[in-house]
This record gives sequence, structure tokens and C-alpha cells, in this order.
Amino acid sequence: MASNIHVILNSHMVDNAGASPVWGLIAGALITMAERRALKGNTFEFHMSDLVTNRGPLLDRFTDELASGSVGAVLAIGLAPHMRTHINQYGVPVIGFCGAGNHLVVLDMHTQIENATSLLVDSGCRRLEFWSRALPVPPPSPFSVYDIIDTTGLVARFQNPGDRVARRILDRVSPVIQRGILSLPAPVKVSSEIKHLLCDAINAAEFSPSLWDEATFDRSKLKQPTLQAIDNLNSLPTATFAANRLLIQNTFTNELRQLPYSESHTVNAFRAELGRRFPDDEPARVRYAEHTEVGDVGNQMPSYNLARAVFGGPNPHPDGLLIDDDMAASGVHRALEELGLKIGVDVKIATHANAGSAVGFALHGRTIQILFEPTDFVHAMFEILDSDSVGDLERPLTVHVQPRVLSPGR
Repeated sequence: MASNIHVILNSHMVDNAGASPVWGLIAGALITMAERRALKGNTFEFHMSDLVTNRGPLLDRFTDELASGSVGAVLAIGLAPHMRTHINQYGVPVIGFCGAGNHLVVLDMHTQIENATSLLVDSGCRRLEFWSRALPVPPPSPFSVYDIIDTTGLVARFQNPGDRVARRILDRVSPVIQRGILSLPAPVKVSSEIKHLLCDAINAAEFSPSLWDEATFDRSKLKQPTLQAIDNLNSLPTATFAANRLLIQNTFTNELRQLPYSESHTVNAFRAELGRRFPDDEPARVRYAEHTEVGDVGNQMPSYNLARAVFGGPNPHPDGLLIDDDMAASGVHRALEELGLKIGVDVKIATHANAGSAVGFALHGRTIQILFEPTDFVHAMFEILDSDSVGDLERPLTVHVQPRVLSPGR
């Protein structure tokens, strides 16, 4: 691999008024790691994304370097999909975080969401709610590990050399994931790691070029919505994703949940844990903080408004909250203070947090923190950069970054 690496940072993730301090921490860690690597012979060139995505001399120079063959890879934070496509035209892979990429680093909270939810229940909470920073992703969306309802059956399908459809899907994933699935022993001992492996394979296929192939799939066995999606493949930019999702679900009718879209790992983890702890209760309450018509900046104000409405109203308020964003949690904290409510007394909170970020200081010691180390994301990007299959643009690698849970007082 060429030693020249380009790094693209989405400036809007750092310089807007509602930006989380974590982006500056990640950018700083990325620069530090690049400087260390430069001592070993790599060269790095940094770009702010709006400078290279707009038409003009900087984009032209970047394109010329891509075309020269001297760029080995691009590390990108918050990259737009059309830029990944532009970079890939020159055979250059993109390693992405919180944006587009051939290979991805993702924050993985679901196991610790289950643990944090359990801690809230153990502390006496009974009216728990999950508060999210954003609206649900409309279909098509990535499959969640909680969409896998028959892990053993799914592995068996992938490992069956005569299962043409399952093998076509498996052919869309990286050799690392392929080898991982094909080498699983029988009987399969179901674990979170195996479910992630399978989910990564399914999602790689869902977001790949069209899976449809007349010689592989039997139209007579496909459901009507799938047939319609195939006929509409060229109608909309999202048509390929929609058709791929339906083809995957038609392939694994018994192994996957048959839903039009998937909720996130985190929401599903919250629902699953409450379902285990309170199997006879109504479904868990999930709320999404929404931007107002005047346009709130960032996640603080929408969550502040939500907390004012819920805790300031006449109805009984939740006694436990699980919040998936540190900036959202800070907005909730401000609203609760104004309403005269105490965190840890009137309502207990578990929240996503980032080590070293000033945002979480006011909540430290009073909330359960699902704590990520910003440097872990950077190390994961370089782990992919050093992998043997980083140059494979069609079959993605995914590295999951795990947090740790800190209880109040630690």
C-alpha cells in the first residue's frame, strides 16, 4: 500500500455551535497518531471536508493526487456518500467513522445499554424511558443484532455450499468476515460477537450494489413487495437498498425478523432488557427529541425542550432515563435543574459519555455513564488501515468500539 494517507475531517462536526467537544478530542488524537506514524515513513495530508468537497482548486488538487496513484487510503470522519464514491473511482479505499466509508468504525453500545438498563432497574426504577437524540432512521436501515432470531440457522445457511442465495450474500462481505462465519464450529455457541459477525455480513450485503440476479433468485418464491422493489430498482437512489433488504429477508424468512426497518442496537437493547426484567409490562417507552421549526442547533436544545415538556407537565414523569447522547443529556440536566428536580433522587439517568469531554463533568458522579475513550476510535481506524484487505473496496470491514459502564461514585 502507498504510504501517502489523506485525512478528511467534516468541519461542521467541530465548528458548529452545538458540536460535541468529543469531535475535537478525536481530531486531536488522529493528528497525534498520524505524527507518530509519520516517523515510520507514512505521510499524511489533512483536509477539512468542505474545502475538498466544493468545486474549486482544492478539490482539483485532491483529485489529481488520487489519480496519480500516490494515495494509499483516506481516513474520514463525517464524510458524505458522494465523496466516498468520488474517491473510490481511483481505487482508493475510505476508512470512515460517523459517515461514509468502504470500511467503518462504529460505536457499539448495545451490550452496555443492557447492563446500564439493568443497573437502573436494580436501583429501583420502574417507569423507565429511552431518550434518543434523533428521529428514527427511515427505511432502508441497517439490520440490528436483535433482528437475528435464529443464530444457529443463519450460520448453517451461510455454511451450506449448496445454498446459492446465502452464498451470494456472503460473497459481498470482506474475507475476514467470510472466514469468521465459515470457520464457526457446530454446534454454534451463540454470543454477542457471533451475532455482530452475522449482522455485519448482512448489512454489508444490504448496502452493496444490487443483490438481484435472475440465476440466483427464484422469482416465484419472492414475495410481492420484493418483486415490486426489483421492478423499481432504477427509480430512486434508495431503491437498491430497499430491494436488497427485502431480498435478504426473503432469503432468511425464519432467521431474521421481517420488519420494514430496524431500530438501532441501542433502542433494541433497552427494549430487550426491560422485556426480560418486566415480561408482563407494556412495551418500553422510547422518545425522540425533535428540532423545532425555528431550527435548534445540536442536540442540547431539543432534549432540553423534551425534558421541560415531560417533567414539567401534569402526568407522572419517568423515574429513570437512558439517554444515547452526551449533549442531549446536558440539555436534560439543564431542564431538570430549572424544574427543581435532582438527578439521582427524583430521576436516575444512564447516559452515553466521552472520556475527557467537558460536557459530562456536571453529570459525573450522579449518572451511570456508558463511557467511550475517543482514542479508541482512532486506534480502530488505524487497525483497519493496517489490515491486509483494506484495499478491497467492495467488501467492507467493520470494527466495533466498546464502552465501559461507570456507576455513580466511581
